[in-house]
Amino acid sequence: LATSRQALCCSGEQAFEMPPLALPRGESTRPEAIRGTAAVELFVERAASADANFQMADKDAPVVASICRHVDGLPLAIEIAAGWVGVLGLETLDAKLGGSIKDWLRARTTAPLRHSTLHATLEWSHDLLSAAEKKVLHRLAAFAGSFTLQTAEAVVGAEDIPSGQILEHLATLTRKSMISVVPGSQPQRHRLLETTRAFLVEKLASSDDCEATRRRHAHYVLHTLESAMAEWETTRDAVWLDRYGPLIDDLRSALDWSMNAESDLAVALAGSSWPLWRELSLRVEGERRLSAAAASIHAATPAEQEAVLRRGLGELWVNTAAALAAEAELGRAGALYRALGDLPRLGGALTVQACAGLRGDRFEEAEKAIVEALRLLEPAGHPRKLATAYSAQMCVE
Repeated sequence: LATSRQALCCSGEQAFEMPPLALPRGESTRPEAIRGTAAVELFVERAASADANFQMADKDAPVVASICRHVDGLPLAIEIAAGWVGVLGLETLDAKLGGSIKDWLRARTTAPLRHSTLHATLEWSHDLLSAAEKKVLHRLAAFAGSFTLQTAEAVVGAEDIPSGQILEHLATLTRKSMISVVPGSQPQRHRLLETTRAFLVEKLASSDDCEATRRRHAHYVLHTLESAMAEWETTRDAVWLDRYGPLIDDLRSALDWSMNAESDLAVALAGSSWPLWRELSLRVEGERRLSAAAASIHAATPAEQEAVLRRGLGELWVNTAAALAAEAELGRAGALYRALGDLPRLGGALTVQACAGLRGDRFEEAEKAIVEALRLLEPAGHPRKLATAYSAQMCVE
């Protein structure tokens, strides 16, 4: 029996992959559900071994679950963390693990140096890779969520690593246990464990191609959001959310980078993102993100990008106490679409503007907006926009 980061490729070998230990599902806070998972069982066992006074009370269960999630259910990392419970306490330990991976704790044992900290373990594995494999891994750290071969090619591929070589690199890095396959995903998706990604994000940040990689990643997110907006008109809600919901973490990452690097790209990303915030019931975060991007609009910002962003703000505000602000943003969006000659999008903006007017009992203004909206939308054949317009029309009448 041999353990290894990758298959030994010897005659008669049978490889058995050891996945991370099972973690509590979702954000479950039920103590009995948390106690029954393998990661928590190992943590409790090792913590009690290191400190005879340790007992996990029901109130401690969510904190222990958080600690195990921080380390992705990795047995070595759990053992390192559990050894510090008696010194730090659960709450402090959980907060400590939320910081930089370089600040994570050292094993309180005589373990080999490469097993003394999780950072040392990852550094040891990283040093065994080829230069090209290291570069691919660093660039993959731009993905906050999972990724397919096609999306990896779009973000990782460049002059020094042609897109045609990405498949081979993904296969090799999977065999070397540096990236994981998402079980049951169709098409097949890969991901980095959070601990691995935290390590690689630091490597990417110190590399020469960090900015170019982050830019390619942001453009990939923008392209995907634009596809999502186009498909929204003809795709069932559940299918649409299943397809585009997982993009949310990559969207956050792309917005965080672009707000500090390229304001026009941030405006485009934020403007195209409003359906995702709305459909995932993340309106408050969406409003904050779009408002921050709107503050960076300047005289040279492309009119189409500004229009999409202002339409998005109006959509997120329309059924809230900020209905007047929604009307103002939708009015600006409508004026921009009118100047651009984009009649279907003008019709969509007028429809939502009418809904905001109805909320404020401004029926005459709402009726005027909905009449024009229907005139523009009926020839365009946009079923969702038309359905909203007809609903608004019924309220006016």
